[in-house]
Amino acid sequence: MLPRRKSSQARSWLLPGTQLDYEMARTVDMTLEDGEDFVSVVGGLAIWHLDRWLSGSRSTMYSLYEALGGMVPMGLSTLERTHFEQRLKQRVERALLDGELKVREVPRVRQVPPSFIEPVLIEREAPPVERPVPPPPAPEQDIEAQVRALRQAAADGTPFCEECARKALQDSQKRAA
Repeated sequence: MLPRRKSSQARSWLLPGTQLDYEMARTVDMTLEDGEDFVSVVGGLAIWHLDRWLSGSRSTMYSLYEALGGMVPMGLSTLERTHFEQRLKQRVERALLDGELKVREVPRVRQVPPSFIEPVLIEREAPPVERPVPPPPAPEQDIEAQVRALRQAAADGTPFCEECARKALQDSQKRAA
């Protein structure tokens, strides 16, 4: 038997499984080398995944259905889409059981994190830290003299702050008026 050439429309579909991924291909598109490479998975296992694939990989399943000769209608309501997906599932089931589709397990490619590289500590001379100059010490204050001056001002009625001075000025203007 001569190996068949792959047609321009030959393709395969990768669908996710629980532990492994599954690749589906039409039998008519396979060459002899591909056929040996495709160790067939039991059709029942693939059929078991169909509902999951319809919900999670809808566009892939629609593409697979078109490759099997079906037409995907556009603008379906939710109810119509449910009926259509039941027909699609039945068609794919029949294709799997009749050998029209071949399925093989494909190990899931996992991203391996890069190995940890121990950081290298580069010691550099730190630039000198400029510390602020402390303010000069306050001149010696005679606290007793301040206390006497404040008491004298309080006895004379001299205001201590700007607010008190304004208030005293307003009071004196009111008495004069």
